[in-house]
Amino acid sequence: MKNLYQIFKLIQPWRWSFLFSAILLIVGIFFRMLEPKMFQVAVDYIAPMFIQSGLKSGKTDGVISAVIAFLNSFSDGSLWSMLGLLAFLYILVSLCRAVFVFIANTINASSTEKASQRLRNMFFSHVQHLPMRYFASVSTGELIQRSTGDIETIRRFIGNQMVEVLRLTAIFVFSSYWLFKGNVVFGFISICATPLIAISAILFFNKEQKIWQKHEDEADKLNAITQENIAGIRVVKAFAQEEQEKLKFDQQNQRKLQVALSHAKLHTAFWPLSDLLVHIQIVLSVLFGGYLVLNQAISLGELISYYTYIVMVAWPMRQVGRTLSEMGMALVAMDRIQSVLDVEEEEFASNLKILDKLESIEFQDLWFRYPNEENYAIRNLNLKIIKGESILILGPMGSGKSTLLKLLLRFYEIEKGRILINGLDIAHYDKQDLRSKIGMVLQSAFLFTDTLAGNISYARKTAQEAEIFEVASIAQLKEVEEIFSDGFQTMVGEKGVSLSGGQKQRVSLARTMLQNPEILILDDVTSAVDTETEAEILHEIHKNWRDRTTLMVSHRLTLVPFVDRIVILENGSVSAEGNHEQVLKTNTFYKNIHEVQNTLEAEIEVY
Repeated sequence: MKNLYQIFKLIQPWRWSFLFSAILLIVGIFFRMLEPKMFQVAVDYIAPMFIQSGLKSGKTDGVISAVIAFLNSFSDGSLWSMLGLLAFLYILVSLCRAVFVFIANTINASSTEKASQRLRNMFFSHVQHLPMRYFASVSTGELIQRSTGDIETIRRFIGNQMVEVLRLTAIFVFSSYWLFKGNVVFGFISICATPLIAISAILFFNKEQKIWQKHEDEADKLNAITQENIAGIRVVKAFAQEEQEKLKFDQQNQRKLQVALSHAKLHTAFWPLSDLLVHIQIVLSVLFGGYLVLNQAISLGELISYYTYIVMVAWPMRQVGRTLSEMGMALVAMDRIQSVLDVEEEEFASNLKILDKLESIEFQDLWFRYPNEENYAIRNLNLKIIKGESILILGPMGSGKSTLLKLLLRFYEIEKGRILINGLDIAHYDKQDLRSKIGMVLQSAFLFTDTLAGNISYARKTAQEAEIFEVASIAQLKEVEEIFSDGFQTMVGEKGVSLSGGQKQRVSLARTMLQNPEILILDDVTSAVDTETEAEILHEIHKNWRDRTTLMVSHRLTLVPFVDRIVILENGSVSAEGNHEQVLKTNTFYKNIHEVQNTLEAEIEVY
C-alpha cells in the first residue's frame, strides 16, 4: 500500500487531468453499452414487422423506447429505411464513444508523460545530492536500471493499467447492470466465476511481486556487468580477456533467464486457468440464455444483447490478471526507486559562513574510518598548513593520503577531531561554497562527452576563449591545435576516449585551474606525462600560483624542488614533516623512496 500511495502521490499535480480523463472514459463506455441495444431493436422490433415469427417480443426499456421512437419519427416505414436509420444511429453512438475515448486517452497520455518526467527529474536530482558514502555501496548499473527500466515500468502502469482498471470496472458495472435489469438469475449466472477468478488473481499478484523483485535484482547485476565492461573495454582488450568477460556475462544472463522463465511459467499457469473459468462462465450463460429463449422468458433480441454484455463482463475478468501483473511489477519498481529516494541527501545547511580568503588549514586530533569498516583510515592526525604553502604528501598505500583530501572536501564527516579553516571548524562553512574554493585534480581524470573547450570550462561555462587558452598553456596543452584539426572544439568522445592518459590529465588540470580555487589539490596528476612535461607543468604552477595553497600527492620526488614542505603519512598519521633534508634524515620510508629512485635514475643513465 505504501508503494501504491507513492504512485498516487507522484500523479498528484495532474489529479484533475486524470479525473477529467476518467469521466470522459466512463462516458465513452456508457455509449458502448448502448450498441447492443441496436441489435436488440433490429431483432425484436424491426424483423417482426416484416417477417412472421413466433418468437417472444423483448422487454422495452428507456433506451429501446427512445430508439423505436426515433425510427418511427424519421423513417417511411420501409425495411431499408428503418435499417438505414438504425445503422446511422449505431455509427453515431460508436462515433461518440470513439471521440470521448480518444480525448480521454490523449489527456491521460499527456499527464502520464509529465508524471514520468517528474519522477525522472526527482530521481536524478536526488542522486546528485546523495553523499559520497552512498555511492561506495551501490553499483552504477543498479542506479541506471532504476532510473530507466523501473521508471519505464511505472510509466506503463500509470498510462495503461490505471486507466485499464477504471475502464474494466466501468464495463463490468454497466454490463452487469443491464444483465441484472433484464433477468436477475441470468445476471448471477453471468458473473458466477468472478469470485474464483478474483481469488486466483490475488494469489497470482502476490507471487508476481516476489518473482519480479528477483528478476529486477538479476537485471541490476547484468546491467552492472555490461556498464563495467564497456567502461573498461581498453583493459579487457589489453589483457585479451574478451572470452572471460563473455563467460561472466553469460553466467549472469543465465541466472536472469532462470528467473525470467519462472516468471513466464507463472503466467502460463494463470492465463489458461483464468481463460477456462471465463469460458465456462460464457458457456453457462449462453446455455441458460438459450433455455430462457426457448421457454419465452426472454426474447431472441435480448439474448443477442445479453450475449454481448456477457462477453463484456468476461473481458474485465480476463484482463484482471494482466492488470494485477503490471501492478505487481510497478509496485516492485516503485519500491526500488523509493529505496533510493529514502536515502538521506547530503546536508547543505543554509546561512553558513562563506570562505572569503584562505589563511590557514589545520587538522587537529583527526580520527576517521569508512562506514562498515573496523580499522581507522586516519588516526590522531595533526597537521597545519598556512596560506601560500606548497605541500607534498607522501606515504605508502593505505596510509590515508586520499582520505585526508576527501575529509577536507567533506565527502565524509569526521568521526573525532576537527578540521579548522582560518581557525573556524569546517562544519561552520557552507559545504558547496567550500568545495567551489577547493580545486581537486585526480590521477584518474574523468572527461565528459564534449569538446576540449567544453571540458575545460565545465565549472565556468561563461569562460572566455582567452581564459581557456591561458590555463591550457599552463597545463602544457600547447599541441592541441597541431594534433587536432578542430583544435579546442574537438569532441573527445565518451570519457575522453580519443585522448591519451597524459592529455586527459592535463585537460583535467586546466579545468581545475580555470575554476581559480583558493586551494589546489593535485593527486598524482602527472603520473601519465613524461618527466620534461611534468617539470614544465610544475614550473608554470609554481610561477602562476605561488600565492595559492597547493597540496600535492605523489610518489615521484621530482616534485620536491617545487614544494615548501614534505609531509609523510603512515598508518593514518603524520610520521614526519619538513624540507627534503630534514625528512631524509628522520623518516625511513622517505629515505627508501629516495634511494630507490636515485638508483633507478643512475641505472638508466648508465644504460
